[in-house]
Amino acid sequence: IGCMLQNLSQAEYKDLSICVNGSAAATLLRPLYATLRLQNLAKPSPPKQLMVSTSTSEGLRVVWSPPGGETPPQCLEYEVQLAEEQGKTKAVWASVSTQMETAFTIARVNQSRISCVRVRGRTNIFCADQGFWSEWTQECISVSREEDKQLFILIPVILSLSSSLIIFMLIGQCKKR
Repeated sequence: IGCMLQNLSQAEYKDLSICVNGSAAATLLRPLYATLRLQNLAKPSPPKQLMVSTSTSEGLRVVWSPPGGETPPQCLEYEVQLAEEQGKTKAVWASVSTQMETAFTIARVNQSRISCVRVRGRTNIFCADQGFWSEWTQECISVSREEDKQLFILIPVILSLSSSLIIFMLIGQCKKR
């Protein structure tokens, strides 16, 4: 069960006071008063515009934008999850936390085993006591590896060279006869 409170900004750190009241014919019921800090109850939206790029100098670079909504960007921390291939077995997820940064770089040495990247966020300790994690980014961004790209180039080159070699050998055999 949840509720949507209109015209509130989380940056204002408003408290919500609740009084639960009841009545019963035979007994006296005491009302329950509770005060809730709204910033502790908010769950941010998932980060937006997740992009993954590779470069030979930096390695794997993951960049995203803060989610929309009422949570100020400086109040968010993020968790990046990387799926690492483990041979024929199922991929293993490794998590890395960042503070307010909306980018993360994985060293070139470690990027070859990574097959998938996703990100989520929550309100940090400077803006809330204990924030709730958002959902993960909608889709897991697959990482294309440099070896795969090189293989796509290498296969046609090898096929064309071997075809040329076979043709020249056949031409040479025909000339001998």
